[in-house]
Amino acid sequence: MASPGIPPNLWRRWDHPDASIHEYCPLAYSGDESEDHPCSDTAGSPIEYLSGIPRRAIRHTPLVTFLAIAYLYVWSLYRLSRLEAFQIDAIGDASIVLANITLPIGSLLFGGLGVVLAGMAIVIGYYSVVGRPVPTILRLSVISLLLTILAAGTVVSSYGLYFGFPADIPDGLARLLIKTGYTLTLFVGGLFVYDGMVRTETLFCKLDETEVLRNPSDYGGLRAALADDLTVGFPTFGRGNDRRDDVDPIRIIVGLVLVVLIAIFVLITDWSSFGPFGPLDAAFDIVWWVFLNLTRLLIILVAYKFVVLVTFIRVLSVEGATQSVTLLYHPFHPDGLGGFRDIGKFATRVNVLIILSGVYLLYFSLDNVGALGVLPWIVYSLVVVLWFRYSFVALHERMRLDKQEWLRAGGPPDGIEAIGGFAEEATITDVRNSPEWPVSTTQLTRLISVNAAPIVLWLLKVWLQPA
Repeated sequence: MASPGIPPNLWRRWDHPDASIHEYCPLAYSGDESEDHPCSDTAGSPIEYLSGIPRRAIRHTPLVTFLAIAYLYVWSLYRLSRLEAFQIDAIGDASIVLANITLPIGSLLFGGLGVVLAGMAIVIGYYSVVGRPVPTILRLSVISLLLTILAAGTVVSSYGLYFGFPADIPDGLARLLIKTGYTLTLFVGGLFVYDGMVRTETLFCKLDETEVLRNPSDYGGLRAALADDLTVGFPTFGRGNDRRDDVDPIRIIVGLVLVVLIAIFVLITDWSSFGPFGPLDAAFDIVWWVFLNLTRLLIILVAYKFVVLVTFIRVLSVEGATQSVTLLYHPFHPDGLGGFRDIGKFATRVNVLIILSGVYLLYFSLDNVGALGVLPWIVYSLVVVLWFRYSFVALHERMRLDKQEWLRAGGPPDGIEAIGGFAEEATITDVRNSPEWPVSTTQLTRLISVNAAPIVLWLLKVWLQPA
């Protein structure tokens, strides 16, 4: 049986196909992306994971991160300048504190960091104004420096949170140092979210151009429903869209949820801890509180869009009465994973982001010992289990069912054209030994282990915590 050509790799960026990690997001402000969207040649609205301000914010993650680091640096300088005046209320024994701050190494670190940040500001500011891409060497240098600064601060603050900060480190500066951990997870997460976002748009826009769909001619309706649901945020796959544009109850519900979340953020905040160094310090605290909670709302929005995509994968994995389009398994597909490689890469990327959320939660738990108890970890565990069930396991079930059809037929089932050159000498044993998971078993085991790591580290911290 003739074998069609090798299908294209769909897990690729539509704006920058060969992007390395330092190229995932523009360094300087560059407005919107190009108009070369992968859905531009299809009917209906394009599939956009995010749009508007949230999309621009994530796309400019390096710029937002630089501004956050510069903000923390200025805030630290302000607190340093106020140490002596607030020695009794804020830090205790000022003589020990001031003796350590005046050490040459401390001055060199603060001065050197200031010079580095000033250099970054010049590069980012210049290329934002002239509207040109930042040269590769400069972009790589700035991204590397951002990661180094945040990683160093996170390592030091994590050690302090686990084992306690030395008594001669000012609490006011320790609190600022702790904020680098949050910023690092947001920085890395933003890079991977934007990169995964544009790859996902390519994947689901072009899925019908491969041979891995049953009844691909009917995919257009599902694609249009996905585009609509990513915009409105309420799954309607295969059921049409009869919502009225003037009164949309879903938008009202979303608005109410946002109000409730903001109220929760306000209620769980310890406002008495704000501004130990005076009114201006309180203003610094409030601005950072707003920034941090806006990012949390953005994380919740991104997470909900994942729910929409999980629903879509579930639809493609199960044949139902409402639609006939499903993923189609080919035991000898050139990708080595039955044609499910690109879907598997999507599922893996989402899982990496779930792991990052676990790291963020671990850092939050270390910083707020006893806050909310075990509830966040129960939620995290449920998210991990549900994601595996409705992504990897759902795809596995689709692959296994199609594989059984091949075994019953002793080759390609009726109406199915084999991909990968199903040779006449291929045996039932060859089909039986073909893959049944969208990722390798080694990678799957590794993902499960890493998902559990934040929980193990949190339990270790609880065990080390004195009674």
